[in-house]
Amino acid sequence: TRAPQPRSLYVAAAFLSVLSSACPWVLSLAFPIAMAFGRLKAARMGILIRNPRLIESFHLPDVAVFVKQGVLTEGRPEVSEIMLFGNWEEKTVLELLLAAEEGADHAFAGSLRKYAPGSRGQERRRSFEAVPTRGIAAVIGSRRVLVGNLPWLGLHGIEPPAQAGLGLKGRTESLIGLAVDGSLAAVVALTDAMREGAKDCVARLQKGGLEPVLVSGDGNAAAYRAAEAAGVPKVYAEAGEEER
Repeated sequence: TRAPQPRSLYVAAAFLSVLSSACPWVLSLAFPIAMAFGRLKAARMGILIRNPRLIESFHLPDVAVFVKQGVLTEGRPEVSEIMLFGNWEEKTVLELLLAAEEGADHAFAGSLRKYAPGSRGQERRRSFEAVPTRGIAAVIGSRRVLVGNLPWLGLHGIEPPAQAGLGLKGRTESLIGLAVDGSLAAVVALTDAMREGAKDCVARLQKGGLEPVLVSGDGNAAAYRAAEAAGVPKVYAEAGEEER
């Protein structure tokens, strides 16, 4: 009789069946193989499993922790506004931002290129240092540049003018600041559409007994707006990498 099609899968199934029957130790491979395929499938669904060994230590979790970008939202932010400070012009600000983000493949860099297609900085980046979830530090020409979220810039003593700062705190977009030589030059506001089905997913988790929590590096207004849209009751905003 001819083997069922596809023949390669039939042969592989027969081989593994005989091997597992003849060699019980092969069963010890079941968990790591299952974890590898599970992590791959989870990644396709937008779920990141950082430490798979933790799964061995619990049977029923009681909290589901979400990040905002790419999980509750589509992960394709767009520039909605560029707020300028001092005597800076938008053209120069964009040139510095694009030079600082040269070669980066994260969402913010992509949104800048989409906002200003074809633009390129006049000066080249001389050095670069990334701080995960916070921002980047670079030297462009003779200028020292910081690009990152406003709380991180605040740690470097860089704050917006008092009146502008009050307005920024109430913004519901994600805000990225540009500082040049220790002074705030611009703030970029980014909007990102909520992922379709995010609210239903959160509701199902709650129905199953899990407590949804949002942990975000965004400011309070932006984080709480996303949480409200997705139905997440607990929020930790302005969180750094060590708090996620």
